[in-house]
Amino acid sequence: MSQTVLDGLKDLIANHLDVNANLADLHEDTNLLDGDSFHLDSIAIMGLIALIEERFNFQFGEDELNLEPFQSLKTLADFVSSKIASDSH
Repeated sequence: MSQTVLDGLKDLIANHLDVNANLADLHEDTNLLDGDSFHLDSIAIMGLIALIEERFNFQFGEDELNLEPFQSLKTLADFVSSKIASDSH
């Protein structure tokens, strides 16, 4: 996982999604689906997917459109980092 990717995801969630999240409250172990302070519903996840594709310049594959990468910020950052690495080869 790249710290740059993690920081980019935090920015997208806190500053570009219409969710009640503060940048300072987002950590790599933040649960995105069942969090105590906030959670992403299906509409927010779809918005986040579009923002991620735009920011990191890759497309989610049809078989990747599931909740697995969205369990936590770390799992999402790992997924995005792996997509970036595979697209650069």
